[in-house]
Amino acid sequence: MDPSRWLTPEPAQTEDESPKSSDEVDLVLRVLSGDRAAYGVLVSRYQHRVYHLAYSILGSWQDAQDVSQEAFFAAYRRLPKLKDPGKFGGWLFGTVRHICYVTLRKRRVIGEQVPIEEVEFLATRPVEDIPDDREALMLQGIQDLPEKYQVLLRLKYLGGYSYQRVAEMLDLPEVTVKSRLFEGRRMLRERIAYLVRTRDDF
Repeated sequence: MDPSRWLTPEPAQTEDESPKSSDEVDLVLRVLSGDRAAYGVLVSRYQHRVYHLAYSILGSWQDAQDVSQEAFFAAYRRLPKLKDPGKFGGWLFGTVRHICYVTLRKRRVIGEQVPIEEVEFLATRPVEDIPDDREALMLQGIQDLPEKYQVLLRLKYLGGYSYQRVAEMLDLPEVTVKSRLFEGRRMLRERIAYLVRTRDDF
């Protein structure tokens, strides 16, 4: 069985398209009873959020793709250990975060730098509507912030997720997400202002 074959490009779900809990429980139970096609449905529902979460932590499209596939493999193998089928989403995001942090630890051991990648597939509006220098400044500014703010800002403002979705994906209270985003925005404004000043000095 190869869950990677389900990772096909599809439009990201909107908040209103989120599957109902009872439907998701049924899908999980069907997978546990041997229905492999049901897992394909779960993958299609979560693949964009999983991919965006991995990217928001790692800052690399290639690593995010690798982690996404590894996470779906791991989740399929470990699904019998999920005690509450109704919590599949949070459990899956926890798997993604764990694999991402293992990847980050490996990077630090070998001294690999985290690259800034293209974000047009995550942009909340068409990339052509954003001036090139503004986009570059935004990406550079986010990259320069502490990691916990990078993740939140990428998910909220590049991924376009709601506070509730971000809280679910990172397993944080919604009030914590809002507080950190407020602080992250302040730091980002200051960083961008600094980048503009130093750029204009040349």
